[in-house]
Amino acid sequence: RQLNRSDFMLTESEAKFRIIFELSPVGVAMADPTGVFINCNDSFCEFLGYRKDEIIGKTVQSVTHPDDISETAEMMKQTANSARNYFHLIKRYLRKDGSPVWGDSSIRIKTGPDGNVEFHLAIVQDISERKRYEELFKEKELMFELFLEHSPIYVFFKDSEIRSFYLSRNYEKMIG
Repeated sequence: RQLNRSDFMLTESEAKFRIIFELSPVGVAMADPTGVFINCNDSFCEFLGYRKDEIIGKTVQSVTHPDDISETAEMMKQTANSARNYFHLIKRYLRKDGSPVWGDSSIRIKTGPDGNVEFHLAIVQDISERKRYEELFKEKELMFELFLEHSPIYVFFKDSEIRSFYLSRNYEKMIG
């Protein structure tokens, strides 16, 4: 009787985990110690534009932007060879169509009783839109700085305490 209850509780627990894994609004992926995907959820598939059967068997490296491969590999290696079993990385991934997408990735390494890596578990949130806005902001900030630098008129901005915080070059020359 006790064994049946334990089996039932284990089955119920596994079912709950499976639901959380599959229904998560962020990407969840598991890779073996060599970096080959062994499981993932629909959100991860949508993030990369693949079907699940296309991702399983691919490597982490194959969906990582070339400029981010060495950092990703180094973080995985350092974490596997230390007592720390977690790392965080903001990196670019490559979608099936080859286009880059930004992911905020939290990776946990699961080790066995012998200390060897059993698998990597990654939680990945798509931050592509945030990165686009950051780039847009940088471009606008640069245009503003160029305007202040080359403006033929006197331009200055003051804060609520009447302190200047942006001055055009001509204004700086005028006030010395």
